Amino acid sequence: LADRLVGMMTALLLAVLSDRVFQLDWAGHEVALRLPNIDGTALLHTLPRMRTRRLRWINRPRLELQSLMTSAPLDAILPEDAVVIASNRGFTQALLRSEVHALAAAHRGLNRTNAQFGCLFNFLLRPTRAAAAPFERLTELMQRPSTLTIGIHVRTGDAAFAARPSSSSSSS
Repeated sequence: LADRLVGMMTALLLAVLSDRVFQLDWAGHEVALRLPNIDGTALLHTLPRMRTRRLRWINRPRLELQSLMTSAPLDAILPEDAVVIASNRGFTQALLRSEVHALAAAHRGLNRTNAQFGCLFNFLLRPTRAAAAPFERLTELMQRPSTLTIGIHVRTGDAAFAARPSSSSSSS
């Protein structure tokens, strides 16, 4: 899940840096990932009328993707109107460090310090008040110094995502 979240933040940054609209199409996760600041699926029905490129980056080598996306300005790499990205690979820091994209990011108030786990994550995934309400009591209890809190992360591996069929074609 973490890889997919970082992949979404990278897709959002690519949208911001290339002046495109960002949309989220993650079937089965609509309720859990209701975006607090944007309707992430409002324009999906318009894709058939646009010049669209579909990128399937599931388990692609991160350095390969970084090299591809930092080699030239984004309008030269991705000239299409819409870019649909299926990804569990993120490389926001590489985009922000890139000589090609750093100035565009700076013009939008983004840098290596504030972008990934500040602006991008909070804009994209901060829960709405309604979504967080059922967890307020639990959150309050867990924040008490007298409460022992143990976090557990269960990793199923990238293969758990790769086995699912995708409607998008494989390219770049």
